[in-house]
Amino acid sequence: MKFVDKADSFFKKIIKVEKALGALSLFIMLVICFSAVIMRYVFNDPWTWSEEVILVILVIFGYLCISIDVYNDEHIALTFLYNAVPKWAKTALDCLRHILIGGFFLLMAKYGVQIYQIKANKQLAATGWSQGIVYFAQVVVSVLVVFFCAMNLLKVIVHSADKKEDSAAQNETENGGESV
Repeated sequence: MKFVDKADSFFKKIIKVEKALGALSLFIMLVICFSAVIMRYVFNDPWTWSEEVILVILVIFGYLCISIDVYNDEHIALTFLYNAVPKWAKTALDCLRHILIGGFFLLMAKYGVQIYQIKANKQLAATGWSQGIVYFAQVVVSVLVVFFCAMNLLKVIVHSADKKEDSAAQNETENGGESV
């Protein structure tokens, strides 16, 4: 249990950093977009690179948001089906969900590395940045999401085991200390 708490505390720090990076990226996109509009329409001197930079930052921002949502377990779900099943099935579905999402992001990391290797030496047209920057972000966030899924899976398993122990202890106290 201590391992789960320590790992969760560590991941919460990572999430704080991701949230700060997300807020910073939104601010940077806002400043670039506003400045590009002013440069284009007021000074008649458009920035050719602004849309490219905003697009790269937007993609990275999207990956950060996905990672945060997976950690917080706040992604889209079919709750009307989930709420209709018994508790043991909910536990099984939770485990399956975390395994499937983790597996999907493991594949994203694997193929992201391959795409990064292809795109790393190619440049974006306006900025000259490596095209691999987006795929590098994909790989990093995908690896984080795999760890977050493993953490969430561990939480489900530990939480389920804790409920069984609590239920057994409650039955024991109700029966006057006799084993059931």
